[in-house]
Amino acid sequence: MNGATETSDSIAVNAAALDELEARAWLDMYKAAPAEFSAKVGLAYIETPAGAGFAMKGIGASLFNRFVLPRGKESITPDTLCIAMSWLGDNCHPTCAIDTRAGEPDHLEATLREAGFHKRGGGMAQFWRTDAAPVPTVNGDLEIRQVGGEAASQFGRVIEAGYGLPPSFSSWLGRLADRENWLTYLAYDEDMAVAGAAMYVIGSAAWLGVAATMPRYRGNGAQGGLIARRLADGTALGARTFAVQTGAPAAGEIAGPSYRNIERSGFALSHVRQSYEANAPVVK
Repeated sequence: MNGATETSDSIAVNAAALDELEARAWLDMYKAAPAEFSAKVGLAYIETPAGAGFAMKGIGASLFNRFVLPRGKESITPDTLCIAMSWLGDNCHPTCAIDTRAGEPDHLEATLREAGFHKRGGGMAQFWRTDAAPVPTVNGDLEIRQVGGEAASQFGRVIEAGYGLPPSFSSWLGRLADRENWLTYLAYDEDMAVAGAAMYVIGSAAWLGVAATMPRYRGNGAQGGLIARRLADGTALGARTFAVQTGAPAAGEIAGPSYRNIERSGFALSHVRQSYEANAPVVK
Protein backbone atom coordinates (compact mmCIF):
# COMPACT_ATOMS: atom_id res chain seq x y z
CA MET A 1 0.00 0.00 0.00
CA ASN A 2 1.57 3.26 -1.10
CA GLY A 3 0.40 6.30 0.82
CA ALA A 4 -3.21 6.44 2.02
CA THR A 5 -6.31 4.99 0.44
CA GLU A 6 -9.83 6.34 0.98
CA THR A 7 -12.43 3.79 2.04
CA SER A 8 -16.14 4.03 1.27
CA ASP A 9 -16.74 6.28 4.29
CA SER A 10 -13.75 8.53 3.52
CA ILE A 11 -11.51 7.23 6.31
CA ALA A 12 -7.87 7.26 5.27
CA VAL A 13 -6.33 3.79 5.50
CA ASN A 14 -2.56 3.37 5.51
CA ALA A 15 0.04 0.97 6.84
CA ALA A 16 0.32 2.83 10.15
CA ALA A 17 -3.44 2.63 10.74
CA LEU A 18 -3.54 -1.10 10.01
CA ASP A 19 -0.64 -1.89 12.34
CA GLU A 20 -2.14 0.34 15.02
CA LEU A 21 -5.48 -1.50 14.76
CA GLU A 22 -3.70 -4.82 15.30
CA ALA A 23 -1.82 -3.45 18.32
CA ARG A 24 -5.06 -2.12 19.84
CA ALA A 25 -6.76 -5.50 19.45
CA TRP A 26 -3.86 -7.31 21.14
CA LEU A 27 -3.76 -4.77 23.96
CA ASP A 28 -7.45 -5.28 24.58
CA MET A 29 -6.96 -9.05 24.59
CA TYR A 30 -4.25 -8.76 27.23
CA LYS A 31 -6.43 -6.44 29.29
CA ALA A 32 -9.18 -9.08 29.21
CA ALA A 33 -7.02 -11.71 30.94
CA PRO A 34 -8.30 -12.90 34.35
CA ALA A 35 -6.02 -12.27 37.32
CA GLU A 36 -5.33 -15.96 38.01
CA PHE A 37 -4.24 -16.61 34.42
CA SER A 38 -2.11 -13.44 34.34
CA ALA A 39 -0.29 -14.49 37.49
CA LYS A 40 0.26 -18.03 36.21
CA VAL A 41 1.85 -17.02 32.89
CA GLY A 42 3.48 -13.76 34.00
CA LEU A 43 1.33 -11.59 31.75
CA ALA A 44 2.24 -7.94 31.27
CA TYR A 45 1.69 -5.27 28.65
CA ILE A 46 2.72 -1.70 27.99
CA GLU A 47 1.61 1.16 25.75
CA THR A 48 4.20 3.72 24.63
CA PRO A 49 4.14 6.52 22.04
CA ALA A 50 6.19 4.28 19.75
CA GLY A 51 4.31 1.01 20.10
CA ALA A 52 3.03 -1.71 22.38
CA GLY A 53 4.64 -4.55 24.28
CA PHE A 54 3.11 -7.92 25.19
CA ALA A 55 4.59 -10.43 27.61
CA MET A 56 3.91 -13.87 29.04
CA LYS A 57 7.11 -14.62 30.88
CA GLY A 58 6.16 -18.22 31.56
CA ILE A 59 5.31 -19.05 27.93
CA GLY A 60 8.12 -19.78 25.47
CA ALA A 61 6.53 -18.36 22.33
CA SER A 62 7.40 -15.05 20.66
CA LEU A 63 3.77 -14.55 19.59
CA PHE A 64 2.97 -13.76 23.22
CA ASN A 65 6.28 -12.02 23.98
CA ARG A 66 6.92 -9.19 21.56
CA PHE A 67 7.10 -5.48 21.03
CA VAL A 68 5.22 -4.09 18.01
CA LEU A 69 6.32 -0.75 16.58
CA PRO A 70 3.50 0.44 14.28
CA ARG A 71 4.45 2.16 11.07
CA GLY A 72 4.64 5.91 11.51
CA LYS A 73 6.01 8.97 9.77
CA GLU A 74 9.22 9.01 11.76
CA SER A 75 11.82 6.26 11.58
CA ILE A 76 12.51 4.00 14.54
CA THR A 77 15.39 5.47 16.53
CA PRO A 78 18.01 3.68 18.64
CA ASP A 79 16.36 5.16 21.74
CA THR A 80 13.04 3.60 20.73
CA LEU A 81 14.71 0.22 20.27
CA CYS A 82 16.43 0.59 23.63
CA ILE A 83 13.09 1.15 25.37
CA ALA A 84 11.56 -1.86 23.63
CA MET A 85 14.49 -4.18 24.37
CA SER A 86 14.70 -3.04 28.00
CA TRP A 87 11.01 -3.78 28.53
CA LEU A 88 11.31 -7.18 26.85
CA GLY A 89 14.33 -8.05 28.96
CA ASP A 90 12.48 -7.19 32.17
CA ASN A 91 9.11 -8.77 31.37
CA CYS A 92 9.32 -11.41 28.64
CA HIS A 93 10.35 -15.01 28.18
CA PRO A 94 13.82 -15.32 26.59
CA THR A 95 12.03 -16.31 23.36
CA CYS A 96 10.67 -12.94 22.29
CA ALA A 97 10.47 -10.70 19.24
CA ILE A 98 10.43 -7.15 17.97
CA ASP A 99 8.26 -6.30 14.97
CA THR A 100 9.65 -3.29 13.12
CA ARG A 101 8.58 -2.04 9.70
CA ALA A 102 9.15 -2.81 6.08
CA GLY A 103 11.86 -0.64 4.56
CA GLU A 104 13.55 0.43 7.79
CA PRO A 105 17.28 1.33 7.52
CA ASP A 106 19.81 -1.48 7.75
CA HIS A 107 21.27 -0.06 10.98
CA LEU A 108 18.32 -1.52 12.90
CA GLU A 109 19.36 -5.05 12.03
CA ALA A 110 22.88 -4.46 13.30
CA THR A 111 21.62 -2.99 16.57
CA LEU A 112 19.16 -5.83 17.09
CA ARG A 113 21.74 -8.48 16.20
CA GLU A 114 24.11 -7.12 18.81
CA ALA A 115 21.31 -7.46 21.37
CA GLY A 116 20.72 -11.12 20.49
CA PHE A 117 17.96 -10.84 17.88
CA HIS A 118 17.99 -12.38 14.42
CA LYS A 119 15.75 -11.59 11.46
CA ARG A 120 13.01 -14.15 11.05
CA GLY A 121 12.40 -15.31 7.52
CA GLY A 122 9.28 -13.95 5.86
CA GLY A 123 8.06 -11.52 8.51
CA MET A 124 4.43 -10.65 9.22
CA ALA A 125 2.10 -10.00 6.28
CA GLN A 126 -0.50 -7.27 6.89
CA PHE A 127 -3.64 -7.61 4.71
CA TRP A 128 -6.65 -5.33 4.30
CA ARG A 129 -9.90 -4.94 2.39
CA THR A 130 -12.98 -2.73 2.52
CA ASP A 131 -16.69 -3.41 2.71
CA ALA A 132 -16.92 -2.59 -1.01
CA ALA A 133 -15.39 -5.94 -1.96
CA PRO A 134 -17.97 -8.74 -2.16
CA VAL A 135 -18.18 -11.15 0.77
CA PRO A 136 -16.89 -14.51 -0.47
CA THR A 137 -19.30 -17.39 -0.85
CA VAL A 138 -18.12 -20.49 0.97
CA ASN A 139 -19.71 -23.84 0.27
CA GLY A 140 -19.38 -26.40 3.01
CA ASP A 141 -21.19 -28.55 5.54
CA LEU A 142 -20.06 -26.64 8.61
CA GLU A 143 -22.41 -24.31 10.47
CA ILE A 144 -20.95 -20.98 11.60
CA ARG A 145 -22.46 -19.52 14.77
CA GLN A 146 -21.71 -16.38 16.73
CA VAL A 147 -21.24 -17.50 20.33
CA GLY A 148 -21.17 -16.02 23.80
CA GLY A 149 -22.66 -16.58 27.22
CA GLU A 150 -22.68 -20.29 28.06
CA ALA A 151 -20.65 -21.05 24.90
CA ALA A 152 -17.82 -18.68 25.91
CA SER A 153 -15.84 -21.44 27.63
CA GLN A 154 -16.33 -23.70 24.60
CA PHE A 155 -14.87 -21.00 22.37
CA GLY A 156 -11.84 -20.77 24.65
CA ARG A 157 -11.32 -24.53 24.62
CA VAL A 158 -11.52 -24.79 20.83
CA ILE A 159 -8.98 -22.03 20.29
CA GLU A 160 -6.71 -23.52 22.97
CA ALA A 161 -6.84 -26.95 21.34
CA GLY A 162 -6.58 -25.61 17.78
CA TYR A 163 -3.36 -23.75 18.58
CA GLY A 164 -2.04 -26.46 20.85
CA LEU A 165 -1.78 -23.98 23.73
CA PRO A 166 -1.12 -24.97 27.34
CA PRO A 167 -4.11 -25.67 29.60
CA SER A 168 -5.57 -22.54 31.18
CA PHE A 169 -5.38 -20.44 27.99
CA SER A 170 -9.07 -21.18 27.49
CA SER A 171 -9.85 -19.20 30.66
CA TRP A 172 -8.32 -16.15 28.96
CA LEU A 173 -9.55 -16.58 25.40
CA GLY A 174 -13.09 -17.42 26.51
CA ARG A 175 -13.29 -13.94 28.04
CA LEU A 176 -13.40 -12.43 24.54
CA ALA A 177 -16.81 -13.98 23.85
CA ASP A 178 -18.64 -11.52 26.09
CA ARG A 179 -16.24 -8.58 25.92
CA GLU A 180 -17.19 -5.19 24.51
CA ASN A 181 -16.05 -4.63 20.90
CA TRP A 182 -15.48 -8.37 20.35
CA LEU A 183 -17.48 -10.97 18.44
CA THR A 184 -16.57 -14.64 18.62
CA TYR A 185 -17.57 -17.53 16.37
CA LEU A 186 -17.44 -21.29 16.24
CA ALA A 187 -17.74 -23.63 13.26
CA TYR A 188 -19.75 -26.77 13.99
CA ASP A 189 -19.73 -30.18 12.38
CA GLU A 190 -23.22 -31.19 13.48
CA ASP A 191 -22.98 -30.51 17.24
CA MET A 192 -19.19 -30.60 17.52
CA ALA A 193 -17.27 -27.31 17.53
CA VAL A 194 -14.25 -27.80 15.27
CA ALA A 195 -12.89 -24.28 14.67
CA GLY A 196 -13.19 -20.77 16.01
CA ALA A 197 -12.28 -17.17 15.30
CA ALA A 198 -12.82 -13.68 16.68
CA MET A 199 -13.29 -10.12 15.44
CA TYR A 200 -12.48 -6.84 17.18
CA VAL A 201 -14.60 -3.93 15.95
CA ILE A 202 -13.74 -0.37 16.87
CA GLY A 203 -15.48 2.45 15.04
CA SER A 204 -15.43 1.74 11.32
CA ALA A 205 -12.51 -0.71 11.49
CA ALA A 206 -12.44 -4.43 12.23
CA TRP A 207 -9.54 -6.74 13.04
CA LEU A 208 -9.84 -10.46 12.30
CA GLY A 209 -7.81 -12.78 14.51
CA VAL A 210 -7.72 -15.56 17.12
CA ALA A 211 -8.50 -18.12 14.41
CA ALA A 212 -7.76 -21.81 14.92
CA THR A 213 -9.03 -25.18 13.72
CA MET A 214 -8.85 -28.55 15.47
CA PRO A 215 -6.07 -30.55 13.75
CA ARG A 216 -8.26 -33.34 12.34
CA TYR A 217 -10.67 -30.83 10.74
CA ARG A 218 -8.15 -28.67 8.92
CA GLY A 219 -8.55 -28.26 5.18
CA ASN A 220 -12.35 -28.50 5.19
CA GLY A 221 -13.12 -24.81 4.71
CA ALA A 222 -13.75 -23.86 8.33
CA GLN A 223 -11.56 -20.76 8.30
CA GLY A 224 -12.88 -19.58 4.94
CA GLY A 225 -16.39 -19.78 6.34
CA LEU A 226 -15.38 -17.96 9.51
CA ILE A 227 -13.79 -15.16 7.50
CA ALA A 228 -16.90 -14.75 5.34
CA ARG A 229 -19.21 -14.63 8.37
CA ARG A 230 -17.06 -12.02 10.11
CA LEU A 231 -16.93 -9.86 6.99
CA ALA A 232 -20.72 -9.97 6.67
CA ASP A 233 -21.33 -9.24 10.36
CA GLY A 234 -18.66 -6.55 10.52
CA THR A 235 -20.16 -4.76 7.54
CA ALA A 236 -23.60 -4.90 9.13
CA LEU A 237 -22.14 -3.29 12.25
CA GLY A 238 -20.66 -0.42 10.22
CA ALA A 239 -17.11 -1.62 9.68
CA ARG A 240 -15.67 -0.27 6.46
CA THR A 241 -12.07 -1.46 6.75
CA PHE A 242 -10.96 -4.98 7.69
CA ALA A 243 -7.43 -6.05 8.63
CA VAL A 244 -5.87 -9.45 9.20
CA GLN A 245 -2.30 -10.70 9.58
CA THR A 246 -0.45 -13.95 9.04
CA GLY A 247 3.11 -15.12 8.54
CA ALA A 248 4.63 -14.17 5.19
CA PRO A 249 6.52 -16.88 3.30
CA ALA A 250 10.29 -16.55 3.25
CA ALA A 251 12.04 -16.20 -0.09
CA GLY A 252 11.58 -19.37 -2.10
CA GLU A 253 8.86 -20.74 0.17
CA ILE A 254 5.20 -21.37 -0.71
CA ALA A 255 2.56 -19.37 1.15
CA GLY A 256 0.79 -21.35 3.87
CA PRO A 257 -2.94 -22.17 4.17
CA SER A 258 -3.73 -19.08 6.26
CA TYR A 259 -2.09 -16.78 3.70
CA ARG A 260 -4.00 -18.40 0.85
CA ASN A 261 -7.31 -18.28 2.75
CA ILE A 262 -6.89 -14.56 3.29
CA GLU A 263 -6.13 -13.91 -0.37
CA ARG A 264 -9.14 -15.96 -1.48
CA SER A 265 -11.32 -13.84 0.80
CA GLY A 266 -10.63 -10.65 -1.14
CA PHE A 267 -7.86 -9.18 1.03
CA ALA A 268 -4.95 -7.30 -0.53
CA LEU A 269 -1.42 -7.27 0.87
CA SER A 270 -0.55 -3.91 2.39
CA HIS A 271 3.00 -4.59 3.59
CA VAL A 272 5.24 -7.10 5.32
CA ARG A 273 6.65 -6.18 8.72
CA GLN A 274 10.16 -7.26 9.60
CA SER A 275 10.28 -9.48 12.68
CA TYR A 276 13.38 -10.07 14.79
CA GLU A 277 13.47 -12.90 17.32
CA ALA A 278 15.65 -13.68 20.32
CA ASN A 279 16.00 -17.10 21.94
CA ALA A 280 18.14 -16.07 24.91
CA PRO A 281 17.96 -13.32 27.53
CA VAL A 282 17.92 -9.96 25.76
CA VAL A 283 21.05 -7.82 26.10
CA LYS A 284 19.72 -4.49 27.32
